[in-house]
Amino acid sequence: KKIYSFPLTLEPEVHRIFAENQWKWNAQSLAHDILRLSDFYIQNPQKETPWNEGWAQRASLVYFWPLNTVRLLKILDDLVSQKFFWGLTDLIDYGAGVGTASSVFQKYFQQKQLIEKSPIPAKWFPQYDWVTQAQPQKNSMTVFSYSLTELDQIPRWSLNSEALLIIEPSTQQDGRKLLELRQNLIEQKYFIWSPCPHQQACPLYVGSKTDWCHDRVHFSKPTWFEEVEKYLPMKNGTLTFSYLAARKTAPPLPSWSRLVGDQLHEKGKTRQLICRGPEREFLSWLHRQGEVPVYDRGDRVLLTDFEKKSNELRSPLLKSDME
Repeated sequence: KKIYSFPLTLEPEVHRIFAENQWKWNAQSLAHDILRLSDFYIQNPQKETPWNEGWAQRASLVYFWPLNTVRLLKILDDLVSQKFFWGLTDLIDYGAGVGTASSVFQKYFQQKQLIEKSPIPAKWFPQYDWVTQAQPQKNSMTVFSYSLTELDQIPRWSLNSEALLIIEPSTQQDGRKLLELRQNLIEQKYFIWSPCPHQQACPLYVGSKTDWCHDRVHFSKPTWFEEVEKYLPMKNGTLTFSYLAARKTAPPLPSWSRLVGDQLHEKGKTRQLICRGPEREFLSWLHRQGEVPVYDRGDRVLLTDFEKKSNELRSPLLKSDME
């Protein structure tokens, strides 16, 4: 299982900005800032980050920037394996924040434009091209990172992009909203490349009023992050998120399926929700038949052999498509 970490090349940037603002590094005080911003997001889901407040700036740098970077690194691996970036040259990063998406995807794009209302991130990272608006071209990808929480829907102009990438929190509300957007994008002649292995109806959306799709990434924390986390009630061994990657160009016909649930250990068997079409299906391993293979939520797998009974695919042989 792959473990992701905040890149060592970015860690000095956190300390540089602290020095420029003459902020003191106090783990307990920083934890207080983080809890304050976390509470703000929970209580005001449709409000913008209060970038004008020092406590919000520090929390964004020390906590939310590393976590969002790690989430995007997991998505990057998945998209690279599918050759999703082929033919794309321009990146439009909407609601860019500190430029997380631009830093993670930088080597795949010749031009990057970042749209962010607050002037604070532009002051911290003047090397980026900060703009107030952008015009997507046929070779553009527009990224919305935690923007749908603040928007009712993605802006109409973004539908001129060849590719769209939308990342959202793994909450039920945001996840269900993303599944609705998935269907809207298909109606707008987009093809879903990831996480979905098909273009048919989403079984989690049409077969339930409560389910939503989300992924999980394993996180190795920097030492300074662990020092701050000691004073936080939430621990981050794994991180969850929801996302959609779509293009107007059709993906290669996939032979793989996606695990969209954690393993459920029941009496006599282990089950795991899998997505390969419009049906709600589970992989199922009977314990008497031997050791159960361990796969994570979000893994792509190739099904090589199974017996189907009702909504269960019994004792399947699997191979990871990411190996």
